[in-house]
Amino acid sequence: MPEIIPPFPEGTSISEIMASQANMPRESFLNTLKKTVMPSPNVSDEHVASFLVLAHKYKLDPLSEQIHAFPSKGGIKAMIGIDGWISIAQRQPHYDGFKH
Repeated sequence: MPEIIPPFPEGTSISEIMASQANMPRESFLNTLKKTVMPSPNVSDEHVASFLVLAHKYKLDPLSEQIHAFPSKGGIKAMIGIDGWISIAQRQPHYDGFKH
């Protein structure tokens, strides 16, 4: 089971938390996210928020392609990429590496 991080502090938005983790101002982070990870014109602020909640919950970095946003029925569908799965696996206490 992936390690799930505790909820963020009350009153702090998910975009503020994720921007802080990326060492970016909030608006720059959101603009970068919308133009690179979610470039669809149909993506709403609610789509971005739900995507960031999932990324934050599993400690995944959308800017390094650990988690991806794909268009789906007028919104987005989040999918964890191979780099995300490797990140999750490496954080597990019993993880002992893998062989090609």
